[in-house]
Amino acid sequence: MSGEVVRSRSREAHENRTVEPGEFRLNKLADSIFKPEILQEFERLFARSSLDVSDYLDSLESEFRYGADPTSLSPEAREDLEVSMATLREHYQTQSRPLLTEHLAPMLEENLDYFRRLTVSGPVAEDGRAHALTQRQQTAFSEFGVLPPLSFSGVSRESLDRVEGVLDGMLSSDGSALEKMDRRLNSNYAYLFSKEILDLAMSDDIVAKVESLLGDNITFVGSSGPLYKTPGSGTKQQTQWHSADARGFGGGTESNLDLVTVWVALSDSKLDNGCMKIMPKSFPLNIAKERLIPHELFRDQINYPGQNVEALLRNLMALDYQIDLPTVEKLISRRLGFHDTNKLFYVDNSSGFKKYSPFQSSVDQTMCLGLEALVDLTRVRPIPMLAEKGQFYMFTSQNNHASYPNDSDRWRKAIAFRFVRTGRATQSTAIDSEFYLGEYLKVFPKCADQLQTLGKQPSDFRTAVPRLLVKGEIPAGQEQFYIDRHVLRESLEHNTFLA
Repeated sequence: MSGEVVRSRSREAHENRTVEPGEFRLNKLADSIFKPEILQEFERLFARSSLDVSDYLDSLESEFRYGADPTSLSPEAREDLEVSMATLREHYQTQSRPLLTEHLAPMLEENLDYFRRLTVSGPVAEDGRAHALTQRQQTAFSEFGVLPPLSFSGVSRESLDRVEGVLDGMLSSDGSALEKMDRRLNSNYAYLFSKEILDLAMSDDIVAKVESLLGDNITFVGSSGPLYKTPGSGTKQQTQWHSADARGFGGGTESNLDLVTVWVALSDSKLDNGCMKIMPKSFPLNIAKERLIPHELFRDQINYPGQNVEALLRNLMALDYQIDLPTVEKLISRRLGFHDTNKLFYVDNSSGFKKYSPFQSSVDQTMCLGLEALVDLTRVRPIPMLAEKGQFYMFTSQNNHASYPNDSDRWRKAIAFRFVRTGRATQSTAIDSEFYLGEYLKVFPKCADQLQTLGKQPSDFRTAVPRLLVKGEIPAGQEQFYIDRHVLRESLEHNTFLA
């Protein structure tokens, strides 16, 4: 079924139904799973209108068009494509394996129960603790993977202003423009050099609520940001639909869902200045996707044009099911010509080489499920994540999320903190960690003194991002990746590094 037909079906269902504020359209599978009282509770908590799911589908299909046209390839690449497709067709014919979509529904229903099976015991499970989530909030998170905006009770407005000031100072030497907003000075490591950012991340308001979801075994793996959108930047700074799992941040659990993101608004965040949007309850689909077609299948040798297609074919033929052949043809076309398609590559800061975009690899992986399956298996339509300055959201990044363009005359400012249930260290987001820490040392030379105080150097994080133990014990063999919180806090009390 074509993407346009799929989207038309979605819009028709949307237009033929009267949608009251806060009401969410559910498909047949969801109708059989959701309890009415749970849905009503979620609608009461958010109390705002939802969006049409075609927003998500349009975005996916639009991204998948880049480099997917075989006629745009060179004659040599087109010949490679034809040989690859002939090989795969022959394999599918001889193996007689079912389509991937036949495995999705039962696996999805199994994953829907994942959060419900998580148990949090001990003091952190008790209702009524200061700053902790209530049982009602925990239940809502377990069902939808996101909570409505929360407010700080122990963090002052002045503290948030100071965090904003630190992030502003990271953007340019004179504070006037986003001259350095190219990830080189992203805030993933800023807590190592800023008391203001560390204090906010470790505030009781945040930590107690994270404990309510992850229990007594928590690691802080840094932050994302500065999540700034300049006035009138439009789609230039718009974030497309994506999801992330815990392995990329050191969680490493079987489900890869033990990741909680805390997104803090440092300015008002509205529709016109680029607020976030999220698809509640989409995490079961992303877990199923990862279990059926792990992202490693799509990233094996992906940066080497002479080898990536061979690796992709080998991986696809090793699956117990078939991927739709027209989709595979587009996958291979994108890989054969990615060096010549701006949207498909990024330039690695360390080597200067062009590498296939991890975001586009995620698009490839998702499109293997098929647009029709994505419509049928969507839990709840997207919702805008509106917030006032000083409010914050908690969600699992395994839910699909994105942002709107900033078409206003105002800034949108935020920072996000990530916490995982402590697991094995992984390399997913450790790529270029050494490089980015080196950038801090170039722009803020005093940061070298801080690393020395902490007994660390950039090369220590070549294979894993720096991290802090919040609760529990450091796993054996990971000691070199952890920063001593007491030494860190003591140093930040007496020194200023980001200046």
